[in-house]
Amino acid sequence: MIFSLGAALCYLVMLWPHEAAARAAFWPDPGLSHLLWYRAAASLACLGCGSVFLAAGLLLRNPIIPAVVILFWEGLNPVLPALLQKLSVLYYVQALTPVPAPTDPGAPLLVQLFIPPAAPPTVARAVFGLLALTAVVLWVAALSVRRLEINYSTE
Repeated sequence: MIFSLGAALCYLVMLWPHEAAARAAFWPDPGLSHLLWYRAAASLACLGCGSVFLAAGLLLRNPIIPAVVILFWEGLNPVLPALLQKLSVLYYVQALTPVPAPTDPGAPLLVQLFIPPAAPPTVARAVFGLLALTAVVLWVAALSVRRLEINYSTE
């Protein structure tokens, strides 16, 4: 809820400096639907990444290393081959945004030639993929919690 509300507030702050007539004309056509899709993207990104970090915290003693690996993986997403891009939460979240993120014009020519961006999934597939990832990771985390034993007498 916090990130969804933050996305909405950022959207409103970007519109604030414009004239009232321009803001009024913006809302009916693309404005409201864009706002809803950005809020949905923020919410589903929190679900997908949050479930992965929850599982990392439950399964590993030190979740810092997986967090760094996931951050590195998501940062490399634009330059990965199309097959590896599909293994990222960012790939599915970007499909939900109404305006796609621009590609880096400063990327080396070889990167632009040999590693084209992956075709985005459909909106339904992106939503289903993020919800399925969340369900599977939470299921694995629930199984691991059932086997978790806490011994309070050792500390």
